[in-house]
Amino acid sequence: MWVLSPCQAVFDVQHHQNEHFPRKESWAKKVNVTGFNLQNTLTYNAPGYQLTDRSHQLTYYMEFPGNSSLEINGGQEYTHLYFPFDPTNSGGEVLPAGTDYTYHTASVSYTSDFRKPFSYEVNVGTGQYFNGNIFRINGELVYRWQPYGVFAMTYAYNDIHLPTPVQQRQFLADWATGRVVV
Repeated sequence: MWVLSPCQAVFDVQHHQNEHFPRKESWAKKVNVTGFNLQNTLTYNAPGYQLTDRSHQLTYYMEFPGNSSLEINGGQEYTHLYFPFDPTNSGGEVLPAGTDYTYHTASVSYTSDFRKPFSYEVNVGTGQYFNGNIFRINGELVYRWQPYGVFAMTYAYNDIHLPTPVQQRQFLADWATGRVVV
């Protein structure tokens, strides 16, 4: 359990991971480990510690020789809004306080071998988003320039479709966000 503030508590419950190491030589040359991961997270907020957020995630993953990996994820999210919220952050119509939303998501992620000078991560996901739908692509590009440091750029694209009057919003977020580690 994590306590984020005196008014909030987060419980990470029923975290279960099942790994399988391939025994067949032909399969073991291509895949180091594969498995499933199940994670449930519950967030309660005072007063009364009412459930405000819930996340159920089921992930199938594969790790390949060379440290690259592939993940396929499906989940269900629940959100209770205490305050009016603009899901597109556009200054337009807001979702009213006191409303609840349950939505389903699916995503695929690939991470390349981070030991190489150039590596990347890409995540593609789709599903429901509050009372609409979302398609998203995000990730990171990393260049390791020894002995000078690591240069990275993160990117995110979100295509949100909500019912009228909010409608549709496409935007790039954090496109130029970067980090340098020396």
